Amino acid sequence: MSNSMIQLLDCTLRDGAYINGADFGKETITGIIKRLQNAKVEIIECGWLKDFEHKESSSYFHIPSDLKPYILKKDQSVTYVAMIDFDRYDLNLYYSALGGLSPVQYRLSNVK
Repeated sequence: MSNSMIQLLDCTLRDGAYINGADFGKETITGIIKRLQNAKVEIIECGWLKDFEHKESSSYFHIPSDLKPYILKKDQSVTYVAMIDFDRYDLNLYYSALGGLSPVQYRLSNVK
């Protein structure tokens, strides 16, 4: 993460889901993430968390770990995020996927 006050965020995979119903294709999702990493984008919005099961090739994810197959090589300088639409996602799914930890506790417990 940069020390500057300004960070670059890309929302292609989240905002683009409005156009194509989140059906980008696995190769496209992994390619977009890889290219954004190469471009040194600091925050990548990888899609949405939704109440239904994840379908491969979609940027709608059921739980945060559904995103892992799309990040081929994790860049420690990048923050990977998924948007939650609170009236369309049961936060209990999120918290149980994190082992009961809050998002901040989870993030800190996974810092290496």
